[in-house]
Amino acid sequence: MRHLFRPLREARVTLPQLALVSVLSAAVSALIVISALGETDTERAVIAALGMRSAILASAAERGQPGVPTASAAPAAPTDNAALGSADSGTGTGGGGSSGLSSDSGLSSSSSGASDSGGSGGSGGSGGSPGSGAGATSGAANAPATGSTAPASKIKHVFVIVVGTASYEAAFGHGSAARYLNSRLRPKGELLSEYHTLAASPLPDLVAMISGQPPNSETLTGCPVYSEFPRGSAPDKNGLVPGSGCVYPNTALTIGDQMDSAPLPWRGYIGGMNSPCLHPNSGAVDALGTGGYATSANPFVYFHSLLDLGDCQSDDLPYGRLTAALASSARTPSYSFIAPDPCDAGASANCPNGQAPGIAAADAFLQRAVPPILSSPAYRASGALVIVFTAAPAGATPSAGTTTGPAASGAAAQAAGGAPVRTGALVLSPYTRAGTIDAHAYDPYSVLRSVEDVFGLAALGRTKSARAFDHRVFSR
Repeated sequence: MRHLFRPLREARVTLPQLALVSVLSAAVSALIVISALGETDTERAVIAALGMRSAILASAAERGQPGVPTASAAPAAPTDNAALGSADSGTGTGGGGSSGLSSDSGLSSSSSGASDSGGSGGSGGSGGSPGSGAGATSGAANAPATGSTAPASKIKHVFVIVVGTASYEAAFGHGSAARYLNSRLRPKGELLSEYHTLAASPLPDLVAMISGQPPNSETLTGCPVYSEFPRGSAPDKNGLVPGSGCVYPNTALTIGDQMDSAPLPWRGYIGGMNSPCLHPNSGAVDALGTGGYATSANPFVYFHSLLDLGDCQSDDLPYGRLTAALASSARTPSYSFIAPDPCDAGASANCPNGQAPGIAAADAFLQRAVPPILSSPAYRASGALVIVFTAAPAGATPSAGTTTGPAASGAAAQAAGGAPVRTGALVLSPYTRAGTIDAHAYDPYSVLRSVEDVFGLAALGRTKSARAFDHRVFSR
């Protein structure tokens, strides 16, 4: 019998052949879904997103560039996916479990885009939204932003922490209340002294930092309503979605989509969130934003490319899950995005135990969060930590949840969003020069561009013209 199976054992399947099988499988799956569920807009959106993801992989494979693992791109970090999944299932301090929010809170932690049910507790993705229907396939030509010819990077694990400050002086100036930041961290890393935000509100920075999408009239006000882009919205030839909205169509890609297509593991670790991928229903007022979880601190829930296929549910997790993930390099995602709750970010005046807002609160969070990262095997071997500051004036609360009416538009939105603020940023790595300063101008697009460079990914949206800092900072 052994000779009968010898041809099977000796068979060789090429990567393009595997990619073709993936595309054909997606097409067959689409036919099954259509037959079983019918051709509603929501199902077509899910099918289009699934086909887009497969097309990205197929296109990259045909070019000999499956996203990342090529001779001309950064090699994939050795990751035990089983171990990574096991780490996500743990609890840790402040970790997951079921949401403590009642069903009438208008929130959803579901990410299956195949439901139009709406109602309390949320529906699939974000309530069977109109923003993910027609036009879903038209943006596919702009989608395959995964391949790159970047040289191999020494960095295999990137951690991005986002906290708030009123200004550069508040964070890094003489007499700053951020004592841990300045006395313990700054001497170990490279200060980006001319880092500026895109606006005076955090959400535009966070959206840009994971997608390259620019601010619009709704993100500038913090998306007090979880509103969809108009039906048929799709990225233009530059990969930018025109118009205004909060929840982007599934053809607008993120760093999460790029990492999935590489394939490399990624996670968002979000403070105050009790269950994965928590967000309001489509079109609902976002009632959160003072002391606990703030939707506007979690940029991943604003993208159908992650909501509709379950990536948000599997990869956008409560902050407490990070503890187990740091236990070994195999458990640590290649890309980790860390956003504390508004109190720990220094952005809320309504905090328990009289916690004062401002840089001192953010500094206290950094003092708890950073040491486990710096002592983790992944960081010590090949890691980088980027501490980024959004604009968070002392005493202010996030705009999401504080406004119950429709988002401002035009000049009013610009005024609400405010002008860019110089906040500074700090980069630490075994490959940075300790105690140095980089005085080039950077912004949130620079953060995404640098992450994409590290992992050999093509630039998304506005990052195509952004100045990266990775080749300057990681110079040891």
